[in-house]
Amino acid sequence: MGEFLKNLPEIFESLSHYSMPFTAICAYMAYMIKPVRCKIIKIIKKISRSDEISVHIEEINAKIDMLLEYDEEKEKQMNLHEQIHLSALKNRITNLYFKYINSDHLPAFEKQNLAEQYVLYKKIGGNGYLDVLYEVLMAKRTERK
Repeated sequence: MGEFLKNLPEIFESLSHYSMPFTAICAYMAYMIKPVRCKIIKIIKKISRSDEISVHIEEINAKIDMLLEYDEEKEKQMNLHEQIHLSALKNRITNLYFKYINSDHLPAFEKQNLAEQYVLYKKIGGNGYLDVLYEVLMAKRTERK
């Protein structure tokens, strides 16, 4: 192995002497012989196209990542909005309950609003907390004006 390493500069020098004519011959063949030239051009185009496709794939992946991050952020915002609406509906129905707890009647417009709000409350995931309040309020006599 030591002998080989000592001769390495001479080997490279010999290779460089032979590689220049070999490269020149290959270049001449590629230029003069159409099938060889076409084959080389096809290989270069294929390599170029694969690089171009790789760039496009990377761009698409980056855009997908951006969309996923955007989607996650929007989902967080939607969950927050649901919680806000849930809280507002819960507050509204609870206030209505305490407003009319000592009354034997409930105005018709309040009953209609209560029914609509209760349906929304249940649709966005409201739990059973307001079920009792809703039942008590809906059992009251309806006052029409």
